[in-house]
Amino acid sequence: MEQLVKISAEKDLGSSQLSKVAQLSLDVVAVRTFYEQHHAAFKVLCESLLATLNSDSSLKNKTAALASLSSFSRYKVARDDLYNILKKIDSSFEATLQEKVQGSEAFGTGLGKLHSTMLVFMMRVFGYRIRGEEVLEYANGKTAFALDLFSEVFKVPSYEVEILADCCAAILDLCSPVVGKDGQADKAFAARVDQLIEAFLHKNIMAHASVAIRRKLRSSQDKSVRSVMPNALHLSIVSIIRATLNLYHFSSQGTQATALRQSLLVATDFICPVLPTYVKMCCEEIQRCVDDHDAKKYIDFVSPLLATGITWALKCMAFASFHLVGKHTVQLRVSNVITCTLLSLPIKEFVVQHHELYACLLHFNVNLDSLAGEHILPAGLELEDVCKSSVLLRVISQLLSALSCEESEALWKSMAAAGHHLPLARDTTSYDLLSHLFEASIKGESKLPNTPPDAINALDAQFLDNIAEALDRRMELLEAERPDDHFASMRKDLQHEKAKQATSPQPHLKHLADLPSLPALMPSAPCSPSRSVPAPMTEPIQADEHSAAPVKPAAPARAQELWKSAVDDAGDVPEEFRCAINGHVLNHPMRLPSGRVFERETIELWIKKVGWTDPITAAVIRPDDLVPDEKLRLKILEWRIQQTAAANANEDEDSMYQF
Repeated sequence: MEQLVKISAEKDLGSSQLSKVAQLSLDVVAVRTFYEQHHAAFKVLCESLLATLNSDSSLKNKTAALASLSSFSRYKVARDDLYNILKKIDSSFEATLQEKVQGSEAFGTGLGKLHSTMLVFMMRVFGYRIRGEEVLEYANGKTAFALDLFSEVFKVPSYEVEILADCCAAILDLCSPVVGKDGQADKAFAARVDQLIEAFLHKNIMAHASVAIRRKLRSSQDKSVRSVMPNALHLSIVSIIRATLNLYHFSSQGTQATALRQSLLVATDFICPVLPTYVKMCCEEIQRCVDDHDAKKYIDFVSPLLATGITWALKCMAFASFHLVGKHTVQLRVSNVITCTLLSLPIKEFVVQHHELYACLLHFNVNLDSLAGEHILPAGLELEDVCKSSVLLRVISQLLSALSCEESEALWKSMAAAGHHLPLARDTTSYDLLSHLFEASIKGESKLPNTPPDAINALDAQFLDNIAEALDRRMELLEAERPDDHFASMRKDLQHEKAKQATSPQPHLKHLADLPSLPALMPSAPCSPSRSVPAPMTEPIQADEHSAAPVKPAAPARAQELWKSAVDDAGDVPEEFRCAINGHVLNHPMRLPSGRVFERETIELWIKKVGWTDPITAAVIRPDDLVPDEKLRLKILEWRIQQTAAANANEDEDSMYQF
């Protein structure tokens, strides 16, 4: 502090003094003391630093002066004085910022460092509320340069988590449409979204953001005394996920949407391990609230950002894991301890209140096909017991046995609604298994008599018999096509389970965490393989708009009925915006002479599997009859933009920025 007071008395600051101030300004305690005890000297020093910025001094000196002012602005009380300094920056400094062509080549140079330091200074002075349009204005409307700024900020480990949150929120702003005062959607956004995706991928924004977020998560984990995860960290993760999913939804080119998903998996570690680590930390925080408060009242002490953050993380993981293959499947299967962790939370107080969260959890497990066994994993790879298909199937069954028929139905419909907006792999074994489990739960077949409504019941032998019979019927067709020891293994697993349950007591448990050791209850044999060979079909196939694989109409009738009901209830979607085959919102509409409109991938799959016939009228069609409806595509895109913008407008901005 004494050194800062001494330097403030000097009229002209040279390179050595500027470097010294930049170094001393990093000590927040010293800056606070300097401001409180020598306020006049603090203001004089700030004016001297301003004079350096407005002079013809070297780029190095200006960067040091700006870095000092930026460090001072970490002290909240001093921001009013620093705002006055910011307003006094004149055109000579602005000319310095314009000396070179703005673009990627500016970074890695002194000028690039000056730009990123200026952005951080403004973020701090304005209380970490810089919006995307303001960053874009600073970048003279050049999106690539704005993304370069964010990338440079992400690379600095010493910046506080609030800076990370502000950058991610600003990126979300750039990737989100807005509705004007006239109620019309931002049509310019639809025009620039593809260029935005290209810049997003070219600048590798997700990779830089992932490194920064992982760094902050690791810092939180390393603390000797566990504290509440800062709101800013939740905001960082949710914002960057929403930005990515917005780009996916609004892309007019399927290749770009695919490239975006591949970038998440290949070029970053965001999907794994960042998101599983984040979900695990959120669960630990919720569990601490449970331990510290009465189970029925703890929910009042849980930050709503925890449930929101987990939900968005699961949405992103479901999006990325759709029909995933190769090493990425292995990584996510190994990291899928989060399913059992989430299902160990109190049932009535958490699951029932957060249907969307658990719908996204089931959605993720379906897309990963994590209930179909371990046969697709490399030989010799040992999963933790809580990651094995047999254990996951059991804990999900336990969850459904604890819910009422109405609650199970609401959860299924929530999962259906989630599949309405993100790809859902309805052609997997995991989806079929869940369909049967939900049908049994909704009909009340999985409920044991004379048990408390909030108890979790171990599965009885009769219920396991029902599951075995349903699976037997499903596998008979497959065995005719592909004899395999795996099918016998599945039956052996179920018989093993039934025998154990017949000789074991049936405890009444309040939480899944109260269950005895799960590994002790599980057979060691693997579950059945994923359904890789389509069974013979007696009726036309259905097509999944997100998949090139056929979807069998094999789910239970009640589950299919509920799925249709959920699609019908999934928002105010105009009928003309839906595919005539599966009811999904159209992304790339194709119109036939009959006037019916279909999703491009869906109708192409129909033609491949059934032939050149109209799916509705059965009339013969020709390749020339399949015409893209560009006018309808733009109309749907505008509707999507309005829906997203309206949702953004309803957010409580102040609650997002409660740092």
